[in-house]
Amino acid sequence: MSNRKSKHNHPFWEKYLSSKYVGFDLDHTISKYHKLNLLTVVTTCIAKYLVNEQGYPKEVLGITFDPKIVVKGNIVDLEKGNILKLDSEKKISKALHGDTFLHETEIGKEYGENMILDDLQGFSNKKYLVVGTYFEICRGFFFNRLVLMRENGGLDPNKANQDFMLDLVSSVAYNFGNYDQGEFYPSVSQDLPGIFDDNSKDLKQLFQFLKKDGKKIFLLTNSLYGYVNLTLDYLLGSNWQEYFDLILYSARKPVFFQSNSQIPFIDEKKQKECSPKFHYPLKNGNVKDLMKFLNLEQNNEIIYFGDHPIGDIREAKNNFNWTTVSIVEELDQLNNEQSDNYSESIEKRKQFWGDYFYCNKKPSYWGAILNQFSDYQTASLSHFLIDLKEFQKFGALEN
Repeated sequence: MSNRKSKHNHPFWEKYLSSKYVGFDLDHTISKYHKLNLLTVVTTCIAKYLVNEQGYPKEVLGITFDPKIVVKGNIVDLEKGNILKLDSEKKISKALHGDTFLHETEIGKEYGENMILDDLQGFSNKKYLVVGTYFEICRGFFFNRLVLMRENGGLDPNKANQDFMLDLVSSVAYNFGNYDQGEFYPSVSQDLPGIFDDNSKDLKQLFQFLKKDGKKIFLLTNSLYGYVNLTLDYLLGSNWQEYFDLILYSARKPVFFQSNSQIPFIDEKKQKECSPKFHYPLKNGNVKDLMKFLNLEQNNEIIYFGDHPIGDIREAKNNFNWTTVSIVEELDQLNNEQSDNYSESIEKRKQFWGDYFYCNKKPSYWGAILNQFSDYQTASLSHFLIDLKEFQKFGALEN
């Protein structure tokens, strides 16, 4: 249920009042995308890499993105080549192979009578690709298409599923791992209005409200600094760093949140390890050193906004009890408010996969994680700004 209905009396606001720091992920949190345009660009980048660098046939370039094949919340079984939807108990409710859904009896034969993935931990590994964000959709989609292409005789029959995924992982490293390499970053920079949904007015107003309430604001993202700068220069202006007290990039979440991580903060300009510092972009790091630097008496004095149910929300809450706010764009779809061109395919995706939040009247795997580990859920920072204004008008008086 959308928290816009809960408004100023939600228990989250007590935590908001006691917080000192408010942190934000970048992609799909601060930045909103025209998702169909974004996913089409990513698909094209992957196709070009597979053909030009891995020797796949040119027919791969003809693969066009289909938004209904793989959606946020799917689990991709890399051994069997199936796309799965799970309920809160990790039971398979739907399984797609190629373009065909498996019958329940077929699912039972492949996964056992209970049809439960006991070995799924929520992270991608050699056996599963966990589609937790929109960026991961394209890898799952391409994997599905390559499996189908091989089965239809268009690829080497000896090419294993794991080989497909290794090539797709390489394509991600090539296109996203170095800002001066690949097709993705140049494609985005050449069409910023076509890629980003311009929410700059709301962002600036939200940050101003937070500063007025005495909050220190930090950025914590896995994105490279070049992409951070490209994105925020477009959304906030060339002075974007002035909005943040801390800027942490290439953070390697979820590893950043693991209690045993000792990855140091890096001053990339000086190419050396350093301690955290205010008003200076830093690479990598770990949550223990961050908390020590911030000198927080209690972990609940920090709020973090993110879109990944595992990498942002569960790990921050489960490991360090941060107050978490989930950005769940599907709430817009639930309320029929989404204006993005990706929304045109909502009904097709629902016919294919059903509701993001539920499976057969049970919470979905992702719905259960969000309900357990997020203190607040909102469709976007623009929606949160509306809630914050209402709280300041009514709820703050009550508190």
